[in-house]
Amino acid sequence: MELLSIGEAAKRLGVHPNRLKAWEKQGLIKPVRLPSGHRRYPVEEINRILGTEG
Repeated sequence: MELLSIGEAAKRLGVHPNRLKAWEKQGLIKPVRLPSGHRRYPVEEINRILGTEG
């Protein structure tokens, strides 16, 4: 599973990182939390939002 940082995920989606945090609070996207507490976004989640498979 490929994981992206919040900055990388936001760039791929064309949104500000704060938008990803808002989507998380709304239950629209589910990041993986590392033991350090940092968010990582699975590429599959980003592709789901973009409506792409690859």
